[in-house]
Amino acid sequence: MKYFLDSTTGDLATGKSVTGESLTGGSTNRRVHLIALTFLFAAIGCTLSALGELPSWIRNIDADSAVEAVFFRMMSLPNGAIAFRRPPSETRPALTDLIKAQPRNVDLYSLRALEDEQQLDFTAAESDWKSYVDNSSDKISAQLALADFYHQRLRPADEITTLSLVANAPAIAAEKLSASTQQRSWGAFERIFRVIQAQGLPKGTSITQYHAWIARYPNEPSLYAQFLQFLVAEKEYSTAGQLIADYRKQFPNDQIFPVKAMAMVEYRRGSVREGLSVYEQTFQPLWDPQLVKSYFDLLRDTQNLRKFRDDAQAALVANPEDLNATARIFYYYQQQGKTDVAQQAISDLRLHKEAAKSPWTAQELYVCARLLEDIHAYPESARYYFALYNSNGKDFPDAQATAIAGLTGLLLTAPETPIRLGSGELSMYRDIATMDQGPGYFNGILSLILNSTQPAMRYSEEEQRAVPYFHRSPS
Repeated sequence: MKYFLDSTTGDLATGKSVTGESLTGGSTNRRVHLIALTFLFAAIGCTLSALGELPSWIRNIDADSAVEAVFFRMMSLPNGAIAFRRPPSETRPALTDLIKAQPRNVDLYSLRALEDEQQLDFTAAESDWKSYVDNSSDKISAQLALADFYHQRLRPADEITTLSLVANAPAIAAEKLSASTQQRSWGAFERIFRVIQAQGLPKGTSITQYHAWIARYPNEPSLYAQFLQFLVAEKEYSTAGQLIADYRKQFPNDQIFPVKAMAMVEYRRGSVREGLSVYEQTFQPLWDPQLVKSYFDLLRDTQNLRKFRDDAQAALVANPEDLNATARIFYYYQQQGKTDVAQQAISDLRLHKEAAKSPWTAQELYVCARLLEDIHAYPESARYYFALYNSNGKDFPDAQATAIAGLTGLLLTAPETPIRLGSGELSMYRDIATMDQGPGYFNGILSLILNSTQPAMRYSEEEQRAVPYFHRSPS
């Protein structure tokens, strides 16, 4: 700037301290100096106050520029010239002339809009903000500035309309690799919902914006869950059902959210029976832990746990080899932390099949192996995986590969766990009766399986293939 203010000494321009030591001589001179000093300090105070209150768009104006001349004029004081802030009544016409001279300088529109606001001419300010949007190369930033104007004027409908332009705009080049939640469009949607909540707008506005948000980011599962919670809270059950159907189409491999969502909708609709029915109809012995927990949470909340257990036990009485009912009993005790009783459910199934001399299917072996693995019964789980490896696999084409993967997973999960091959009374393992009957280890089982695949020869072949890569000269 062209002026210098020393707020410590109160000196302007000269750098000399203004103190009472200069007030010497007669009473007349003393009175004159006192009056001059009073005016001087009043001017200093006004100037410092003005500096502290300068709007942000004025504080960083370049010195000796045309814009500086618009906002400041030089005034003479006893200690030198100083620049004073022009009032909006003067800056607005000056900015208009400057816009005519520099029509491509879009920042001038925003400066004039800010000055319009200072003079409380909000109609002109809105017009200038719109001109700023129309002429700006960065449409998103300009639209956000216009939205800020509407926000300050408490015009939520106009603010949301403007923010929707930002929200539905495609990602800019700089955001191509950014996470969805870090993009300006996502932030605009979040801001829209803050406005909706703050202004208490009708639920139809939220529904419209949620649909737009999902249309803009269709691959974000969290949006569907957020929208579903809103619809259920507003008792929009038919719309919630359509949302779940849309989710199934978008994420066909997700079997968790649709079940939980539909059960919640039916339950909140007031039908406990229908809510539980959703879980009953889709129950699988190898359900995802999230589904198991949500199912049993609903059973517990509706006081239906005992009925669930009684129904499963009745099904086992009718058919002791019912794997589905066995899994239900298993989960019933697992969710209560009674893993020993849960494991006994699998043992009861095995003992009955042995007594009835019923053959095992590969699918049954796999289910039992997985359930036992879930409760960390690794030795028993390993036996079922080993039996799966030796099964004919007609109902399970990838039985051997699945068994090896399961055994390897056990070894990596609990390498310190010993596998006692001789313990238990599993007659289905007679094909390994020639093995060591004393305590063995799981890696022995895996080694026995892998021996048939000649891993040493395979390793040698891969090592030979790798040699040319190590001898290749750098490019």
